[in-house]
Amino acid sequence: MNRMEGDYLFANIGRTNILMYSLVDRLWRNAKKAAGITRLITPHWLRHFFASAGLSKGVPITDMAEWLGHRDPRITHQTYAHIMPGDCGL
Repeated sequence: MNRMEGDYLFANIGRTNILMYSLVDRLWRNAKKAAGITRLITPHWLRHFFASAGLSKGVPITDMAEWLGHRDPRITHQTYAHIMPGDCGL
């Protein structure tokens, strides 16, 4: 495991992965407004972009699966195999 305990971008009071999507959405909408961003970009879009960019640059699928909260790297592979270079090692 490469992640330190409590090392999430959005964490709850127990320093685990936050599951309160409405809070994340509200924070994101406020940040977009403050930055003057008018394009429709959602937190889910950012998550997909992060995964796609990392995997296309060779980030190990096991690392990305952990960061995305997928219990099985095969879920990550099924979603992102089309953008991964070469053999992904599954």
